[in-house]
Amino acid sequence: MIPVENVEQEERYAGKGIFIFGALLVLLVVCIIAITRNKKTEESGRDIKVLSIDGQATVYRDGEGYKNAYNGMEIISGDVISTGAGGYLSISMDGNKCIMVEPASTIILEAKGDDKHNRTQITVEKGAVISDIREALDEQSSYEVVTDNSIISVRGTIFRTEYNAELMNVKVAVHHGTVECKPYFSNDKVVVECGNEIRFDGNVDDAVISDINYSGYSDKMNDFIAEAEKHKEDHTVDSDEDKQCVVQFIYDGEVFATKTVDKGDLVNEPVIYPAVEGEWQWDFSDPVMDDVSIEWK
Repeated sequence: MIPVENVEQEERYAGKGIFIFGALLVLLVVCIIAITRNKKTEESGRDIKVLSIDGQATVYRDGEGYKNAYNGMEIISGDVISTGAGGYLSISMDGNKCIMVEPASTIILEAKGDDKHNRTQITVEKGAVISDIREALDEQSSYEVVTDNSIISVRGTIFRTEYNAELMNVKVAVHHGTVECKPYFSNDKVVVECGNEIRFDGNVDDAVISDINYSGYSDKMNDFIAEAEKHKEDHTVDSDEDKQCVVQFIYDGEVFATKTVDKGDLVNEPVIYPAVEGEWQWDFSDPVMDDVSIEWK
């Protein structure tokens, strides 16, 4: 027969063991969460935070659920950001990019790379977002806004993307630089110049390009765009040679056409081809960073 004091001792040890095991289990879970969050941060290597918020906005994060957004809140890749009916939320990225999420909108922000070389994709599930790319991206970086039926690519510009999810209608307004729009259901691309907006529903054949209609812009939207444009002006070198690049199209050893574009913008190929066969030796989705000659071969 086991003495009573031994039984009591074993029960105490067993109780302590369960407590220690439970504490270790909680510590393990905390460590896993911390490692996962650190891994996400390391994967992005980006400084992305909520810059300002007016009204209601939430951030959904995988594994953590919904949280109310607040000034200075860290945003990581994969976060789903939603604004209420009267909510505006601005986010800064890497010190050289900024976006404003308009009311009643939902976006998914995916960010890879570091503050120098990075890839940013903003999926607009509904509503609208204004993008301010303050510096021309290098060849190792990209910035895209996508919807269910289109992809909008830029290097350095200010533009607004609005998506009506019910009608699958896209509207892109360009306030600085140029924007390339490509519907998923077409191989065609459309380059939209500064001061214009394009509207289409997945087929560029039905696209309508016109001057920007500011009638639906709120004061907050106008203020955001005005601040972005002022930043462009304040950080633009006065010399025309530094601001613009000369592009020469060469055919058979002679200049066929000449165009001038802002540094970091895209150049459109000439409307008229110099010959029936051949093509311009240039990727027209690449930004022009210096004077360049493009040959027809």
